[in-house]
Amino acid sequence: MRFLPTSILFSLMFVLFSCSNIADPISQVNEQNENDAFAMSVKQSISPAFSSLDVATQTLNVKGTKAQKLQLPSGSSIDVPESAFVDANGSPVNGDVEILFREFHNAAEIIASGIPMKVFSENGNEEWMQTAGMYEINGSQNGHPVFIAPGKSLTVNLVSEVDGEYDFWKFDEGAGNWDNLGVSTPQPNPSAMEKKAPVNIGPAPNAPIAFDEKKSPIDLDVNLKNFPELANKKGIVWQYAGKDKKKDPANNPDLFQTNWDEIELVANADGQTYTLTLANDEQKITLPVVPALKGKDLEQALADYKNRLEDYKKRLASTQEEKSFKDKQSNFIRSFQVQGFGIYNYDILMKTRDLIPVLANFDFGTGVPANLRDDIIVFLVTGNGRAVVKFPPSDWKKMRLDPNLDNSFVAVLPGNKMAVISKEEVKKQLPNIKNTAGQEYVFRMNVQEQAVSSVEEMKSRMAAL
Repeated sequence: MRFLPTSILFSLMFVLFSCSNIADPISQVNEQNENDAFAMSVKQSISPAFSSLDVATQTLNVKGTKAQKLQLPSGSSIDVPESAFVDANGSPVNGDVEILFREFHNAAEIIASGIPMKVFSENGNEEWMQTAGMYEINGSQNGHPVFIAPGKSLTVNLVSEVDGEYDFWKFDEGAGNWDNLGVSTPQPNPSAMEKKAPVNIGPAPNAPIAFDEKKSPIDLDVNLKNFPELANKKGIVWQYAGKDKKKDPANNPDLFQTNWDEIELVANADGQTYTLTLANDEQKITLPVVPALKGKDLEQALADYKNRLEDYKKRLASTQEEKSFKDKQSNFIRSFQVQGFGIYNYDILMKTRDLIPVLANFDFGTGVPANLRDDIIVFLVTGNGRAVVKFPPSDWKKMRLDPNLDNSFVAVLPGNKMAVISKEEVKKQLPNIKNTAGQEYVFRMNVQEQAVSSVEEMKSRMAAL
């Protein structure tokens, strides 16, 4: 057996090794090009559905650099640590900072926001997101953006009506896709637990009663310590308050010339009248009476009543506002620490592989010009109204429906009009949809002629679907 010289053997190995390395960059470039092409084809963007409507932004002020909690009207809150922000150069931000916050809890808000609710995996699989609550958070100072400082986190406590574990996602606007940041477990909302707690601010104050010159006074020596509600009144004169003239002391002059063994005065439930009971071995008489005032005593009592009434109105308004706040509270709070501003979403991915494929088309009637039809986006609302799937005209033939869920369609037309198909209508059409497998199926949309004026109005309309 002959052996090659060592130098030749090494040279041959080097050539073979070099050749194998020459092929790798080419395949890597081709693979990268394919990945880039795929990324370009599925890149999603934020595109509000209406030309002039969107979910309103709440502006919250962080005062200085101290740690603080920011409370939102919805019941959501944001915990801000001390020295939480830096500017574009990475320098610490001193002074007040504005936190801009929006939250999205229903299909109307999601559609209006234009935030996409699909996730694409690396191999191109498309998944639909069913939300338990979504929000957008940003920060600025004097019109310039600020950023969360390295090593710092804001804890966002978002209200939610949905129980159960959901993944927490952040939308990567550069990649046009969602990044999964972990799992979220909700906690009971303390404010919601207080919804049914009774709130008692006591009865409204009663106006003092003016002395009636046409009625006779009743001479009673009453110990006002037994009647705290009368303790601040001076010059009280008791008068008959009944309508039965036969019982009126003015028509019974002997009433107070009789010896009574028992005399009792009891406050009535109305807070104004009292019941006077006179009794002896022979008879028992009950009379409705009132504590009347006149002159300066009446003037002073009226001034005191006015002050107490204003205080009562303030307490009532505060209590009603508190009750209204509690009544609107969601049952759960979902909390997560975020290290950057952006759009975040609590979602689970719906099962989409066993759905009914539909080669869908949509008929909007004669009210929509043919040249505008190809610009209309149709939204499938499913998953208990918490999954909103966007279908541009290029994807209508890729429609899929879960027959076990409620499904409705909403389209935004030119002029901020809506076209809809209710979940009941879709349910009725399911047999025909199944029978037309492999063929085009046309959904005839119900066009609402009145334009949508607000997101709240859209929410109200969609509640009827």
